[in-house]
Amino acid sequence: MTLDPALPTGALLVASPRPAPLPVVVCGSREPVCVHHERDLDPALGLAYVRALEDARAQLVHALGVPAPLPDVGLGPTPGLDLYLDDRAGLDVRVQPDPAVALDDRRSGFCQARASRAELQRQAVSCVGELVLLGVDAAETPFFRRAIASYLWTLVGAPGQRDRDALDALQANPQLGVAGREAQPWSAGAALFFDYADARLGVGTPGLLPVALVQIARRDTPVERSLRWHNEPDLIDVLRSAFASSRQRFDDFMLDFAVERAFVGARDGAGRHPALGWYGSAGRVRFDWVLTASSLPRRVAPRRPLEPFGSAYSWLELDRVTLGKALAVRAEWEEPTLFRWSLVSVDASGKPIKRFDLPLVRGATSAERSIVDYDGAAGILIVAINLGGVDAAHPFDPDFEPFEPHGFTIYVTEL
Repeated sequence: MTLDPALPTGALLVASPRPAPLPVVVCGSREPVCVHHERDLDPALGLAYVRALEDARAQLVHALGVPAPLPDVGLGPTPGLDLYLDDRAGLDVRVQPDPAVALDDRRSGFCQARASRAELQRQAVSCVGELVLLGVDAAETPFFRRAIASYLWTLVGAPGQRDRDALDALQANPQLGVAGREAQPWSAGAALFFDYADARLGVGTPGLLPVALVQIARRDTPVERSLRWHNEPDLIDVLRSAFASSRQRFDDFMLDFAVERAFVGARDGAGRHPALGWYGSAGRVRFDWVLTASSLPRRVAPRRPLEPFGSAYSWLELDRVTLGKALAVRAEWEEPTLFRWSLVSVDASGKPIKRFDLPLVRGATSAERSIVDYDGAAGILIVAINLGGVDAAHPFDPDFEPFEPHGFTIYVTEL
């Protein structure tokens, strides 16, 4: 099977002009950063932004060890990293690339944001973090740049309500993918995926693995004849290749993530992810269905189809246990995509007891499993993840937006 050569291989290749010069420019003495703002901004707030940018650059570059943002080589009004404070901008930092000065996929850039005393630390780390990633591989998707920068913020900053809101936007809509091309309102919430990947695969300092994945994926884009970045391979290709010689498959890794994201924040009854406890109720994934054992047999479908790397969750409350009976689950889904499934027995405190993965058969569109060993369980969590793609030779690619979501049904009964 050959894919249509007209399919996009990256985000639009756009270089943004610098904003009009602002009358006040304040630069740092410890790090090469500058803040631009109007005269009516409180000078103390402008200076606070400079210090926040200096701290952010020092924390990410000197403490974590990620590469420094590229200097703008005369493209900006100062040689340092430039943040423009503009009342018309949003509270979430907007990071824009400069025109190319070399023949590889690395770019300098600048940041724009609306001034806020409450948000300046988060804005500063997001600004530096996304500029780091532009300097590593500007072809990587804006979705991933936002997600990784948000993950770096959770490592060096003090996440607050806007961060909880970002995760809540994702967890309340688990059918949405944790990978994509264009930045989305839930992109920052996808920091959860990089927290998981870093914990499972990273070695050494937290935060380096996601940046390394972007760096390994870098290739060159022929700028003079391209409307889009050539993002091949992309970050997911690199991550997938890490499992080529491993006993664990990439789809196992993604199913593990789908299971783990169900036990975050207020649902972490076992203390599996103490560093994520601050998410609280924002960490709770939405259940499509809450069923009871006394209502079986039941056949249900998700309330919304799943995007690639999107998940679905249903809860079966064991309000009765029939002696001598087995619990059986059969899942069926739309071709040609691949779904993976897991059943997790959970006790009354929310602690997972045992996990039962449904068998994987390549090319199949159904799977089933029966379980008898669920003593002590208050319920069974039924987890699904859409791995996307067309076939084994054409796996999911985050650059092929818009994504085609797929549905499924699950049949639950006692045998």
